[in-house]
Amino acid sequence: VLMAMVTRGSYRKQGAGSMLIDWGVNKAKQDRVPAYLEASSAGKPVYERCGFEQVGETIPWDCRPYGF
Repeated sequence: VLMAMVTRGSYRKQGAGSMLIDWGVNKAKQDRVPAYLEASSAGKPVYERCGFEQVGETIPWDCRPYGF
């Protein structure tokens, strides 16, 4: 189970996030478990590029207190 993923600012827009997402999706396929995602609005573009689609409502959540 991958619980959280954050890309350091200096590594953004270089493919690191996509690489980690691909790893997680492939691991889920290998283990035959569904891939489920809860994302921030900041991460939404990279998740969409990796094939995820929004299927539910957006609920505001301030993740800054948790270091994200």
